[in-house]
Amino acid sequence: MNFENSLDTLTQTAFSLQTNISFVWWCLLVFLLGLFFLGFFLHMRGIWLRLITGLVFLALLASPYLSKETRTPLTNSVVVVMDESPSMDTGERRSSSDKALEDLRAQLEQMETPYDLNVVYAGGGKNNEIPRDTQIFGALRSALADIAPQRLSGIFFITDGQVHDIPKSLPQIEIDTPIHALIAGSKSDFDRQVILNIAPTYGLVGKNVEVTFTVTDHGDSPANSGQQVPVSITGAAGKTTTEMAILGQPQKIEMLIPHAGQNVIKISTDVLPNELTSINNSAALTVNGVRDRLRVLLVSGNANIGERTWRNFLKSDPAVDLVHFTILRQPDKIDPTPSSEMSLIVFPFQELFDAKLDEFDLVIFDHYSLNNMLPPLYLYNIRQYVEDGGALLIASGPSYAGEGSLYNSPLQDILPSRPKGQIINELYKPKLTSLGQVHPVTLPLAEGPEEWGRWGRQISVDAIKGDILMNGVGENPLLILSKQGDGRIGHITSDHIWLWSRDFEGGGPYTVVLKRLVHWLMKEPSLDETALDVEISGNQITVRQRRLIRDMLELEVQPPSGESFTIKAQPGENEHWLEAQFTADTPGIYILNDGIKTRPVVVGDINPPELLDLVATDEKLKSITSESGGEIDWLEDGGVPVIRERAENQSIAGRSWLGLRKRNAYTVSDIRNTDLFSDQLGLFLLLLVILFSWGREGRLRPFLKESPFRFGKK
Repeated sequence: MNFENSLDTLTQTAFSLQTNISFVWWCLLVFLLGLFFLGFFLHMRGIWLRLITGLVFLALLASPYLSKETRTPLTNSVVVVMDESPSMDTGERRSSSDKALEDLRAQLEQMETPYDLNVVYAGGGKNNEIPRDTQIFGALRSALADIAPQRLSGIFFITDGQVHDIPKSLPQIEIDTPIHALIAGSKSDFDRQVILNIAPTYGLVGKNVEVTFTVTDHGDSPANSGQQVPVSITGAAGKTTTEMAILGQPQKIEMLIPHAGQNVIKISTDVLPNELTSINNSAALTVNGVRDRLRVLLVSGNANIGERTWRNFLKSDPAVDLVHFTILRQPDKIDPTPSSEMSLIVFPFQELFDAKLDEFDLVIFDHYSLNNMLPPLYLYNIRQYVEDGGALLIASGPSYAGEGSLYNSPLQDILPSRPKGQIINELYKPKLTSLGQVHPVTLPLAEGPEEWGRWGRQISVDAIKGDILMNGVGENPLLILSKQGDGRIGHITSDHIWLWSRDFEGGGPYTVVLKRLVHWLMKEPSLDETALDVEISGNQITVRQRRLIRDMLELEVQPPSGESFTIKAQPGENEHWLEAQFTADTPGIYILNDGIKTRPVVVGDINPPELLDLVATDEKLKSITSESGGEIDWLEDGGVPVIRERAENQSIAGRSWLGLRKRNAYTVSDIRNTDLFSDQLGLFLLLLVILFSWGREGRLRPFLKESPFRFGKK
């Protein structure tokens, strides 16, 4: 063999004897041996010479040749799988794993036999997705597909041991290829976690949903199972309560769904001293609030042409339960008709405005006038109903400008407008204010042409609170929205919206306005003008807010790790929105704070396997490492053990050392074959053996006696 000094030019020369033996050749050999043994037992003369002749003949048929191979040795390969999952960001795991890789690389470079080091990074997110679990064996399979099995000397996993895709076997790995694991983390780690056992995705607005959770400890926890621990529960309305939960046992709670759309419920527990991480001490779920039925109380102060517009609009939605009362007989009107002859009922003041007021989601006063009809006590109830979270909508008729105005009642403190005492009777086209052009309630009107008909009457008012979205005659407010306490109020200072429904001068989008107005009063999140709109695409989080109250927005983001950071929102493609983006590095709860309100955002699964157990472990990889003859070592015990080369059939791991299987793989760059027998030489040998055998048996003796060339006496 010839060896060069450089690995790139290192070559070996190997010789081997080859033949072209076929099945027929083996049949002839068996036949020849059979004849030999038969002759041997029958004591036939010359049987050995016949055997030699047959063997020479078969040797010539085998066509033996000498094969010369020029071989290039292949370097041994070592695969290192680096765990890049979010759990590796816990504590000092990331830095210790990086140091372990460098130590391993340094040891391989100092070894006598060259090694190719193939580093595979696995467990991280793909295509801007947040990984829900740690999957490293898929990446290992991809790496092994490019490595010949006979070159593979060993596999190292540098991980915290929390792996979720461990297979029963790896078909690409040779049986004697060692698999070692280096565990980053500490054996004394402990971690407390909140797990959601039952988390509903939908709930009825105004009703409770049942949530089941468990507070559990992993690792070397100082707490005992069955111990009571405090738990903070934050509902969708933002109120936080504290309850006691038994450690390790499921706990049931009832949570109210206050509004339609997304309702985020957060459950958290205190962080223990020296606890591994706080990232999973909280759990959150998003419940989509769905309204079963919308209960509306419509009170019309008198029979008017506009009340049918309200009634038809509300009854067109099958999800609306409408209770409608029209006051047909005013107390100040003299009617000689006996009550026994009238098919009217007494207005149920006490039932509607006291006993059952809280059962209504929305109260609408249409053309309503005081006229000593509703006692002040019930008006106080309505004011309290609004401040406690109810919704009130007023469609003003001429009575709002007179002495019977609702403004001259206990509702005065919550109403957004004050009447001037003037009724404007002239045709005008409702128009959007600058705020109305971007407000979610009237935004659809701004996005289309203002091709709608005119109205004919308006009550002149002064807006004393709230937002003006539409104006009527001159700059007189036409549509005002206001928030009062926990409730909301809408005020339309005209009773002529019915002209749009009757297609006067082409009509107008009254259904759009009324529908979005009612949903805004119901606190629909998508219509909240100050809400933070969040869009989650993989690990990219986009936060938007309507550009109504400010031109710049700074958001404080508190990730699950607790280390908050600030992002700035600026006008995006749509000039009416402020927009900002950030990347979520790990699943969990992100708290957004714009300085006015906070919003929790749940990124990833509710209970991702990646966060179910963050304590480092060597249990999960034991089966696959022991089957291969490999070993598991903790980096905290002294870093990377000594790496040794081991030949075939030698042990592959020991105390404080890990072994690599030394391979002798090579590629053949050149083959040259030399025949051992040429045709002429073979024929000569065959004839020589035949003549020798013939002479030996005496067949040539008579011929030799008479030959003039014989030697001997005369």
